[in-house]
Amino acid sequence: METSETIKAIAYKAGFTDSTVATAAYSIGGTIATPSFSPLEGTYSSNQSITISSDVSGVAIHYTSDGSTPTISSPTYATPIRVAGNGTNETIKAIATSAGLPPSNVGSATYIINYGTTQVSPPIFGPSGGTYSSDQSIALSCATSGAVIHFTTDGSTPTDSSALYSAPISVTGNGTVETIRAIAIGAENAASSVETEIYTISSQWQTIGSIGSGPNNLKYPAGVAVDAQGHIYVADQGNSRIVRMDDMSGDNWTTLGSIAQSNQLSGTIHLKNPAGVAIDTQGHIFVADQGNSRIIRMDDMSGSGWTSFGSFGSGVNQFINPAGVAVDAQGRLYVVDQGNSRIVCMDDMNGTGWTAFGKRGSGSNQFKDPAGVSLDANGHIYIADYANNRIVRIDDMKGANWTSFGSSGGATNQFRYPTGIFVDPIGHILVNDMINNRIVRLDDMSGTNWTTLGAAASQFNHPWGVGVDARGDIYIADMLNSRIVRSIMP
Repeated sequence: METSETIKAIAYKAGFTDSTVATAAYSIGGTIATPSFSPLEGTYSSNQSITISSDVSGVAIHYTSDGSTPTISSPTYATPIRVAGNGTNETIKAIATSAGLPPSNVGSATYIINYGTTQVSPPIFGPSGGTYSSDQSIALSCATSGAVIHFTTDGSTPTDSSALYSAPISVTGNGTVETIRAIAIGAENAASSVETEIYTISSQWQTIGSIGSGPNNLKYPAGVAVDAQGHIYVADQGNSRIVRMDDMSGDNWTTLGSIAQSNQLSGTIHLKNPAGVAIDTQGHIFVADQGNSRIIRMDDMSGSGWTSFGSFGSGVNQFINPAGVAVDAQGRLYVVDQGNSRIVCMDDMNGTGWTAFGKRGSGSNQFKDPAGVSLDANGHIYIADYANNRIVRIDDMKGANWTSFGSSGGATNQFRYPTGIFVDPIGHILVNDMINNRIVRLDDMSGTNWTTLGAAASQFNHPWGVGVDARGDIYIADMLNSRIVRSIMP
C-alpha cells in the first residue's frame, strides 16, 4: 500500500549552539497484494471448494469463473466456490480492491476435476428382466452409497436429465413388453454403465395373424382346435377356409377352401363361413360349415375323404347355421345347431343315432342361440348358451342333471354373450366371454376359482373360439383382431 511520513532532526553538542531543525518528507507508493487461492490450482480426483483470500484486511474481492478478467463489477467473493463434475476444467480469476487505491493484480487458478477410474456401481434390477405371468413392480438399487438412479422406459439412453428413480416401476398388462434402462450417478465418481432389462408380461403369450387372405393372414377366425401333435387348426370364417399350421410361428401353413368363387360354392372342397373345427383321435377334421348349414369331415388338409352331412332346416338331419362341433372318445359328434337353439348328437357322418336336445327359451332344457360345445372326460356336455349369458352342463342328451351358471354382466360369475367353451383334461372350464373381451376359467359349475385373462380390446377384441393343447396352453380365436392368441391363464 502507499505510505507517507515526515521526519525532522536537530544536532546539538556541549559548548555549541543547537543546529537548526532539518525536515524531510518521504512517500512510499504500492498496490494491494494479489489474492491467493486455496487449494492451489491443479487436477483433483474429487470435487473441490475454492477459497480466495487477501493478506490485507478490509479489501473486497471480485472474481470470475469463465476465464474473463474480473473488474469491480464482477461478483463479490463471499463463500467458497464449488468446482464439481467429472471432466470439469474451470479457471477462476480474482482481484482485490479498496477505496482510494488501485486494484490488485489479477490472480488466476485453473482446476481440473478427473474422477479417474472410480466409477459408480451399476444399477441393480429386482426382479431381473424376463417373462412373467403377472404384473411386476421393478425396484432399482445401487451399491454405491449416495448414488442416484435415472431411468427410461422407452428404450432411449438415460442421462442425468432422465426420470429420477424414487419408487418401484410398474410393468402391467398381459402382452406388455417394456424395456427399462438405468444409470447410476454419484457426487464424486464417474457415472455407472447403462444397464438394460426387458420385461414381458404373460407366460407364453404369442400371437399369429393379421387381417388378410395370404399366408399368416386370417379374417375373423371363429373356431380353433389343437391335435395331439400340437398342430393348430383354425376356422378362418371370413376367408371361408380351414387353416392348419405346425405351431405359432406359422410353419407349414396349409389352407383348405377359398373365397375365389363369387358365390362361395357349397360343393366338395368348398366352405362358406366355417365357424367351428374339431379333431378326433384319428386326426380326422370336422368342420361346422355354418353358411352351408352342414357338417364336413375330412381325413386331412388335402380334403381326402371329404364327407358332408346336413341341409338347411329344423327337422332331422337338418341344421340352421351350425356354430360349433365336438367329438367324443367314441367318435360321436355333438353339433351346436345355433339357428335352431339346440344341441344335436349323432353317432357318425351318416346321421346314425340322431338326437336333438333343447329348444329356444331361457329356462331349463332351453337355449337361446348357443355358440359352443365341449365334452369332459366323463362325457358330460357343456354349452355356451350365447344369448342367455350363461353356460350349461348336462350329463347326457336327455338333459339329465341340467345345471346352468352365469348371468348378464361384466363382473365375477357374469358373461356377456359367451361363445367358445372348452373343458381341459384337468376339468377346468374355459369360456370365451365375447363382449367382455376376456377368457374365463372356472373349476366347476359353481364358479369356483373364477379367473379371467384379458379385459379390453387392446388384448382381445370379440374372442370367439377356445382350445387347449396337451401342455395346457390356451388358444383363442381373437376374431376382430384377426389372429390366434396362445397363452396360459394367470
